[in-house]
Amino acid sequence: MSYFNAIQKAIEQTERAQNVIRNYSAATFPWADVQKRTVVSVWLLYIFGLATRDIATAGNREPILFMLADKICVEDKGRLLKFINEMHDLLPTGALEPLMKNKPDQWRGIIPSVHQTVRAWGELSQDYLELSRQNLDELTYRPDTKTFYCMIREFHPRKIHSKHPWNEVQATSIETLSTEDIVKSVDEDPIEGSRFFLPGDHAPATGISIIAGHHRIYVLYRRYINGRLQNTCINEHCSGDILVRFVEKW
Repeated sequence: MSYFNAIQKAIEQTERAQNVIRNYSAATFPWADVQKRTVVSVWLLYIFGLATRDIATAGNREPILFMLADKICVEDKGRLLKFINEMHDLLPTGALEPLMKNKPDQWRGIIPSVHQTVRAWGELSQDYLELSRQNLDELTYRPDTKTFYCMIREFHPRKIHSKHPWNEVQATSIETLSTEDIVKSVDEDPIEGSRFFLPGDHAPATGISIIAGHHRIYVLYRRYINGRLQNTCINEHCSGDILVRFVEKW
């Protein structure tokens, strides 16, 4: 299974867990409820499966990993991360016995691994979010009323609103194109969207709404977070980042 697909499935299980855990801490969770317990255990096993793979190392990173990390560590005030932290603290107490009773040794390895890994993913996502906000003064320049520019580092998923979800097949279909060809493609097939203000923004607005070209955005950002743009120079920008032209469309 590809990293993209594995992370996508983990996101689906995380969304199921969000619904089940919503009103509980790990201490108050009804572990004796087989149905609820199964949702949580399957979610943890999906996360553990990713934790055993090298998905956060440069060269293997997928932007949707940041979506997964933010869903756990940021959404709903980090409720899922708090739940995992609480599970880790409860591990020696016996409170998780209904979850652990069939394979206690296995769960003694899984829970600490998940606890450590999701925090590392959250820190990685936050680091790239901070990078996305740096040195944006030049982006207030607009060559005309219908065009604006973004740096590739800006395409952190937490700042993106897309009309369509990312799809591995469509992203893979353009992976063979050079970065130069992807960026030049906007002349014939424009990347369309607009900027919008996120909380705390001053000019320029740092939220980016994408109407068309979202898979090109995904591939470019994947190359950026994996350090594959270090030797690329386009639009007088080098050293790992590139200026990308948008046609403004709301």
